[in-house]
Amino acid sequence: MKKIILSLLFLCPLLATAQMKVVAEGPSFDEPEDGCARILMLKNGGTAFVRATKKDGIDIRLYDGQHKQIAVKTLDPDYGKLKAMSVEGMYDVNGEINLFISEVQDAVPVLYRLRVDEQTGALKDLKTIATLNKTNMGQGYAMAFGGVPMPDFIVRKDPASDSYAVVRYNTFESDRSKRVELIQYGADGSEVARNFLSSPEGKYKYTQILDFATVGNRVYGLLYSYNTASSGGAANELLLATVENGQVSYANVGKSISRRIDDGILRYNPVTKNLIFLTSELTGVKQGWNKATAEYSIQFSVIDPENPGIKASLDFRRSSIAAKYRKIFRGKDDKFAPMPEQLYINNDGSFTVLLEEVTQIERTTMRNGIPSGTHNAGVMLGSAAVITFNEDGTERSAVLIPKSQTTYAGMFDGVSEYVSAGSFYIAVRDNGASTLSAGNQYKSLSYFNGKNKSYVMLNDIEENAERVEKGKLTNIRGVGDCDAWVYDLTTEVSAKLPIPQRSPLFTKERSKDRNLALFNLSGFDREAGVYATLKLERGKGVKMVWMSE
Repeated sequence: MKKIILSLLFLCPLLATAQMKVVAEGPSFDEPEDGCARILMLKNGGTAFVRATKKDGIDIRLYDGQHKQIAVKTLDPDYGKLKAMSVEGMYDVNGEINLFISEVQDAVPVLYRLRVDEQTGALKDLKTIATLNKTNMGQGYAMAFGGVPMPDFIVRKDPASDSYAVVRYNTFESDRSKRVELIQYGADGSEVARNFLSSPEGKYKYTQILDFATVGNRVYGLLYSYNTASSGGAANELLLATVENGQVSYANVGKSISRRIDDGILRYNPVTKNLIFLTSELTGVKQGWNKATAEYSIQFSVIDPENPGIKASLDFRRSSIAAKYRKIFRGKDDKFAPMPEQLYINNDGSFTVLLEEVTQIERTTMRNGIPSGTHNAGVMLGSAAVITFNEDGTERSAVLIPKSQTTYAGMFDGVSEYVSAGSFYIAVRDNGASTLSAGNQYKSLSYFNGKNKSYVMLNDIEENAERVEKGKLTNIRGVGDCDAWVYDLTTEVSAKLPIPQRSPLFTKERSKDRNLALFNLSGFDREAGVYATLKLERGKGVKMVWMSE
């Protein structure tokens, strides 16, 4: 008897999980199924749900600090119907919701800024704040087949203040020194500075901006400058540009290995005063039957901006996560090769990388029985990893989240963000909004670092908790049999199954009930320790729910 009691006492801490508690629920409304949407946690303690559409305006739902719904609005901005819409940023700025939407008018990319009242949902101001050069058919071919980056807008806000900035990335500007223009704004929305970013002394023909970070009145930009075989050889540099008081300085912080750096993210760590960046460089594609897995070289480095240069270089592929993956998926031929998707700075100066396996699904087009080409038809989103590093770059923890999901292009909505999901798509989503298309918004995952613990949330079937013990998972294509689950990343059940324990996020009234959540839209108030998401209830629509530890 004593042995049984001791065994139970030993197992209790292993089986116990921290359940997120629902602290409030809002009234139900129709499930959002198209457009782009996000939940924004406001600095006044309130919460905003914002959904932007191409044709039907912008839906706004506002809740106060006590989680009471205070306003429901549908805005019909003067720009009318949008042909090509992208939400480039959404922030709480100076007591207003600032929404940055780009679109293409007569082949001219345009960036709008909408300022919305946080109490009433009324549109206070609509302004075109940037445009890019008009594109033509020849330039379209250059982007599709010549590897020329698309003209783009990038918007970033300082997390610690109301300063923000916009980059105009004019890839077809004839003057190479004016292809990247940085525009800085103050808290009142007024422009405070403009600067062009390019390679020092015009050394390179092409300069690509990967990301930038706004820190008060200073901006740090991560640039990739390079030549091609026809424009001076394969020389290249990864540059850190520092912009302050109208002055721009540059420092070399790396280079590509074989081809060209494709993407990157840059973060400022306010605790250590360092910058941290991740870049990805496509080095090859591994072809399989109706699928293709891109292979990348990753640079992951810490920079001291006061003495620019690499302070530390990290490699998450040497993490302890690889051994955990092999222990679970023993019969899997491929090694764990995830893509970095987001980089988080924690309150104590540590930082966390969210990674995910990504495989493109290809479909072959047939003409008269002969293959005539292939196209991307979707994405397989495999297992994820959450790796946290101490402020000096040493690994603190590495957690594996086994999962298997497939996303598809919407038949009527065109290509969703998931069909081209590669590196950093979650970072893009978190800065702007999540695309609602073909049910894909219920896939992927959400991570947040709470006051006491950190969590991952996703929708999955219950049976996968048992199937993973055999190293197998049911792939999630439709979500009709899924429920919302939460992983407490501080728990690991055993050395045999080195993954955190999960528990249902919501309590079911009946066993056959299915409770899904739109985790990709979620918001988190770290100071208050409150997480907000949309809960889907069959036949009842969705409702905003607020949770805490």
